[in-house]
Amino acid sequence: MGRFEEMAGEFYLLDWTLEVDTNEAYVEALEFVIKFYKNNSDFCLDVAKSTAKVLGKDVTSSDESESGKIKTFKLFSVK
Repeated sequence: MGRFEEMAGEFYLLDWTLEVDTNEAYVEALEFVIKFYKNNSDFCLDVAKSTAKVLGKDVTSSDESESGKIKTFKLFSVK
């Protein structure tokens, strides 16, 4: 018996390329998030910190602008 046959309940596997990637609402939302990420350093840093936490890593700033906002950052593994 395969992996999916052992799972209880009903489920549907979608075709990402056909059902999501081409969906107009998804494309618009993705473009918004990408633009927001590129133009908002606070959001960018929050994404980095959240991702680092999930990956078990720590984020530290390596470059701060005059305004004190972090422009770049590096991820380091937690030991």
